[in-house]
Amino acid sequence: MDNTHDIVALYGYFEKHLHSVYGKLPDKTNWNLPENTKSLINLIGGTDPKSTYFRYPKATTTVNDAKKSKMQEMDILEAIQKSKESGELIKSMVVLDSEDNITQSYDFNSEAIPELQSALSEVSDLFYGVHGAFRMELTAGF
Repeated sequence: MDNTHDIVALYGYFEKHLHSVYGKLPDKTNWNLPENTKSLINLIGGTDPKSTYFRYPKATTTVNDAKKSKMQEMDILEAIQKSKESGELIKSMVVLDSEDNITQSYDFNSEAIPELQSALSEVSDLFYGVHGAFRMELTAGF
């Protein structure tokens, strides 16, 4: 377990050890993990088994790297039209040529791979709390 970033394998290792000491843990804390934890871990692991997709700016191919970016290329004229219709603001970046013509535009409102981002956020928050619970319960906060 000291030579992998595979979240599925790491979670399996954690879960096995958690269950082996479950009866020895302080009972004032609920040590049960949410039912959907394993499915979130599997979603993350299935998308990024080597845990390189988000750790490195250029992980696989330019197509896959572009998908993970929150900055997605967009058609600025189409975005302006949608903004007029919906009343929502556009948060974007434009690239201009030497004559101030827009050559490229990027949407800053997009959410890269929303289901995966949600799973990453939920799992991160969960294990932040688990870490805090272990620190407070087992080492008095140290």
